[in-house]
Amino acid sequence: MAHLMVHHRVRDFETWKKVFDQHADERTAAGCTGGELYQCSEDPNDVVIRLSWDSAENARAFTLSETTREAMSRGGVIGEPILVFLNEPEHVEK
Repeated sequence: MAHLMVHHRVRDFETWKKVFDQHADERTAAGCTGGELYQCSEDPNDVVIRLSWDSAENARAFTLSETTREAMSRGGVIGEPILVFLNEPEHVEK
């Protein structure tokens, strides 16, 4: 399993979230198996997403797809997102 961390700013979280939710079928078809969505506590338009994928190759291909770029534009993503491709995590104690 592979993971993708995405960090970006959006113009309006509610508008962005609707587009993000509408794009769920495309993520699933591309190999996404779920994840978590975070809003930064100081700025709700600063968003971090951690998604799990069946492979790193599928995660990378998804980020480069035209439909993903179009969805980001419709959702009001500001600038280029920061993308970090991750391996399986090492769990740590508190």
